[in-house]
Amino acid sequence: MHPLTFLLRGRHYRRLLMVLLGLLYAGCAGQERACSVDGTCPPNTVCIDKVCKNVPWWSDVTSLMDVSADTACDPKTGSTSTTNAVAGSARVVAGWVQDRLVMYGGDSPQGGRCKSTGAASALSVSWAPCDGWRTTVGQRPPARSAGAGASGMGSLWLMGGWRRTTSTGAWILSGDLWRFGSGVQQWTRVTQQTIPVRHSAALAVQDSPPSVWVFGGDAGTTSAASIFLFDLRRYRFGKSLWEVPLVKGKAPGGRAEHNLVAIAGGKQLLLFGGRSKAGLLGDLWLLDTDKLAWTKLPDSAVAPSPRRGAQMVVTHEAVWLFGGHDASAQGFRNDLWRMPLSSLGKWQRLKAGDLGKGATTGGVLLPLTDPCTPPAGFAQLDPTSPPRRSHGILTAHGGALWLRGGQGECGALGDIWRLDTATVTWSIAHGDESGWSCERRGETCASLCGP
Repeated sequence: MHPLTFLLRGRHYRRLLMVLLGLLYAGCAGQERACSVDGTCPPNTVCIDKVCKNVPWWSDVTSLMDVSADTACDPKTGSTSTTNAVAGSARVVAGWVQDRLVMYGGDSPQGGRCKSTGAASALSVSWAPCDGWRTTVGQRPPARSAGAGASGMGSLWLMGGWRRTTSTGAWILSGDLWRFGSGVQQWTRVTQQTIPVRHSAALAVQDSPPSVWVFGGDAGTTSAASIFLFDLRRYRFGKSLWEVPLVKGKAPGGRAEHNLVAIAGGKQLLLFGGRSKAGLLGDLWLLDTDKLAWTKLPDSAVAPSPRRGAQMVVTHEAVWLFGGHDASAQGFRNDLWRMPLSSLGKWQRLKAGDLGKGATTGGVLLPLTDPCTPPAGFAQLDPTSPPRRSHGILTAHGGALWLRGGQGECGALGDIWRLDTATVTWSIAHGDESGWSCERRGETCASLCGP
């Protein structure tokens, strides 16, 4: 008897028919289908590029935002559309990986100058001009805010941070190191080894030898009990371990909420400002990573005021600094500074930003009877600059600088701005006005934030 004849007889035929029908059903079920108008998909699938796709078993993603391509959008400047905008946040870790701005964590400060920060986030998203927001897939670090981060070696790096389980509880600190790579496009933990836990530290990346550097931070578990750290740590990829380099000479004092950038591929690290036991800082230090020696740069005649939470980045020709929070009555700043790499230590003020009524570039002269609720019009707005802020992100990509989010007088900011470094001109690339003051929104209010 022919084998095929045997299979087609009786129960063998029925079994074969069921298998064929099952394969046919599986094939149909596996076919991609378009997302619904509101971006939803059937269970166990997620909307990616307008198509419902299967979610890998290892993914914890529940949704993926997608903004339709804007045919009128210039990819160099972005779109002012707020479609599917990600909520404003401060103290995030962010950097460009390939052509997307990747951001992780942070918190959403409540409106008002004296309100506490919100809960730490585990949101991991990326953004690109004309394409909008997307949620990254795969594993991600535990929720945190105030982590130290920077781009380098084709990746975004994250170390430390804080989180808490309630809005008023003590912070739980971290000392782990994570990487978002351009190849796998997801977060991976670099090492199980940790350094002493901290938040509000600063991190920079060295290309050769491949290293991640971390300086300082705060080991306190509440905002009222800071423990300022002054240690310098280096993770050596060739050795796969954290080191405590033996540094020559005098070193910077303990601090948090400061800035650290890598110059010349990490041959030098430049440290600026922050907050210490003595108050706000505006000093500059340079670390030679070959000689392992710190040098304090001379004070510049014209320089940013001592501040914390400034936004700072380095390009191939200069170090750039925007805003932060200083000791003036104004508090939040939106001034813009530049330091040529050929003249380290010599700042150039490019934009003074908002000023108080009758104020000079040193800050607001108008006394505030209630520093937590400034009156409307207490500052002269600079319409050519983004709103005042601290603890946002400033990155360099495509020959321009990109500013996103941060904390302002009226809460967390969600806007994105682009600076043309050739003309020193700001333009808005993502027009989320959350956290803006009434005056910035073009409204008339009794107080700074309204109503």
